[in-house]
Amino acid sequence: MIITKRNRGYSSTRKYIQGKGFVDSLRSIGSYVAQNKDLIAKPMLGAVGNVGAFALTEGSKALITHLINKKRNEKVSVNNSDLHQLSPKENEILQSLIDGRSSGSPVTNIIGSGLKKFWLKNFFILIKMTEIEISNNCYDILEQVKYDNSIESRQYVDYTPQSQNNLNILGSPITIEINASDNYILPSDSVLYIKGQLVKGDGTAYDNPDEVALVNNAMMFLFSDIRYSIGNMSMETINSPGHVTTILSYLSQPDDYNTSSGLNMCCCKDTTNNANSAKYVTSVAAFAAGYTPRENPNYNQGFAIRKGHIMDANPKGSFSFAIPFKHMFGFGDYNKVMYNVKHVLTLTRMTSDNLAIHRAAGVDNGKVNLTNITWKVPHVKPETVKLMELRSIIESKQSILVAFTARTCESTMVSQTQNFSWRLNAKSAIEKPRWIIVGFQIDKNTTQEQNPAIFDHVNLTNAYVSINSEKYPMYDINFDFATNDYSILYEMFDRFKQEFYGFNSLVGGTQGNVPAFKKLFPIIVFDVRHQSDKLKSGIADISINFKFSANVPANTTAYAVTLSDRMYKLNSDGKNLVMSSK
Repeated sequence: MIITKRNRGYSSTRKYIQGKGFVDSLRSIGSYVAQNKDLIAKPMLGAVGNVGAFALTEGSKALITHLINKKRNEKVSVNNSDLHQLSPKENEILQSLIDGRSSGSPVTNIIGSGLKKFWLKNFFILIKMTEIEISNNCYDILEQVKYDNSIESRQYVDYTPQSQNNLNILGSPITIEINASDNYILPSDSVLYIKGQLVKGDGTAYDNPDEVALVNNAMMFLFSDIRYSIGNMSMETINSPGHVTTILSYLSQPDDYNTSSGLNMCCCKDTTNNANSAKYVTSVAAFAAGYTPRENPNYNQGFAIRKGHIMDANPKGSFSFAIPFKHMFGFGDYNKVMYNVKHVLTLTRMTSDNLAIHRAAGVDNGKVNLTNITWKVPHVKPETVKLMELRSIIESKQSILVAFTARTCESTMVSQTQNFSWRLNAKSAIEKPRWIIVGFQIDKNTTQEQNPAIFDHVNLTNAYVSINSEKYPMYDINFDFATNDYSILYEMFDRFKQEFYGFNSLVGGTQGNVPAFKKLFPIIVFDVRHQSDKLKSGIADISINFKFSANVPANTTAYAVTLSDRMYKLNSDGKNLVMSSK
């Protein structure tokens, strides 16, 4: 599977760690030794006398010093009662290596057939057993300062559709192109800016008493599909982008995201299923008697915040949101510059704006008028040395691997039964599914009184995925929402952010707490990353099987979001680059 490189994070004790750390250093050394055993072992095996002893001694000292310096801020101590105990001879050799003494025979005699075994086995046992005394980093007053001057300039450049006058043709595509040029651009850090206004169906503005707002993540619910291509190659096509990005936000973003930066992209989760912004229930009698009004059980905090944001504008209903490219596409994982290739972003408007608007009964239907869409993309100018390196790669006609986690979405109407099997579209040999995420909605996509950003548990009691007859999870998991027996599902939901994004639960949670998971966000997460050898090549035939404690209600839709490894190549002819399948 594709492994995203992350060199920082939090430990289980909430200690911030930057860099690879002591354990990863051992892994790196072990990996290097294993991959270069001939280069390391053969010359040392051929060494004799004091020359070989000197090489082993000095090399060991340097390696031990390197390991100590890599772990400056910790004291490593391991219970060695269960580890291999060193013989007196091995202890003598170790002390000689650490002290830098050339004791003659102990070191010299190792050189030969026993060297490789001693080095690979006993050295790593030695490291595990040894308690290393180190000093605090505050004493490292000669530590070098690191500079990154590899970027000479970084500027955002605006790209827009050919005309901003065709943004409100329902069912029509909106296309933004970046032509191939002598520039290095960074799509992963790009941002889509969308401006517009929520108005009544007749074009007039709403007023403050009107209980109406944009739904959570409304900008993505304006489009039926979004597409991104490089050259003539389609990199990602995402159907139902509103559902896909909403589900992934629930799984990955912390709860305070809704009251901070999330609103800048129209993301503020619902706390109930109601279009109600009144926090308290009031009455004339209570007010006259001096009573404190009681809280309104139908109050929806997310709805109230989103409504307040656009109703505070002049004219009312006006908005401007910034949608990161990474929020829309899995290709945002690929955080490398791209040179001299054409990029095309296509957004297809829904045939109505119903999914983007949430209103109370009795309020006039609304529509969304878009006035401007701009794709702001970073242009990076490398400094001279780095520029020469990049040009050398292209001129030498090297192929550049482009790997990322692609997103796809499928939906289907669920039959009114207690058992349902759903066969997803088969995945090609170049696309390997790693996560499958499912959500159900009962009658939430036809009118503006419904909310497409929340989900239903539909009395689900059992579910599993089959990939070419392999079952995930292997053993049945049974649950019952009626009796609050769904902790295993929530654990799967909560674990995703740590397994996929590297976020530790002790540092930040998801947007859904345990009660909200049942009422608003019952999203089922299947981890299918670990597959047998026979599944690692060829086409993947995928089906999802469900059991319910009662017949599924009418008008129930299931959404399946699949996250898959996808790999391409940028091939160079010495000047131009062309994207192709790997």
